[in-house]
Amino acid sequence: MALAILPMFLFGQNDSIELSFESVEIDTSTVNVFEQAPNSKFKLDYYHTDGYSTYNRYWYEILIIDSLLILNFHSPANDDWNYINYQKQLDIVVEIKQAIETLGIQQKVKGIPLPPGTGYGADRLYIESPEMQITGGTVYITIGAETSVEQFNRRIALEKEISTTLGGDFQKLFNKLEELFTDLPMLIESKNREY
Repeated sequence: MALAILPMFLFGQNDSIELSFESVEIDTSTVNVFEQAPNSKFKLDYYHTDGYSTYNRYWYEILIIDSLLILNFHSPANDDWNYINYQKQLDIVVEIKQAIETLGIQQKVKGIPLPPGTGYGADRLYIESPEMQITGGTVYITIGAETSVEQFNRRIALEKEISTTLGGDFQKLFNKLEELFTDLPMLIESKNREY
């Protein structure tokens, strides 16, 4: 299955951004990311990756399994922060469920968008509970010829919006989940720093 994408969007007078891909393939195969927690009542896995190739890619993951919060970070370019795993008990499920409902998060298209090349970023969201089953995400290209950071960020936001298989304000949910990982901004800033 492919999603059609318009090749260019206009943002205003003399300000246009060309998107990096024209269609996105969707992976509809079944993935069981929660096979180690079959009896849990609420399971959420938010995974983000970004990189210019397959070998320099960093990623982080935020998992909520009932009252267990698990935070993972991996950056191959940084020896000190190469891999971090943090776990703690946190009563956050009610708040996250309310955010999911308020933001209208739902499955818009079955599956996860696949990247069209090796220089990409992606968000993946898996949720399992008695009320919902969600397997979705976004994809965007990390390589571009934009003339400003603002233009680059607008293109990425558009590519996420167009490629998403999720309905609702998924970016606000991603931001809320990232707030649970308080060291994440520092880890992202220093991900390529050699010590």
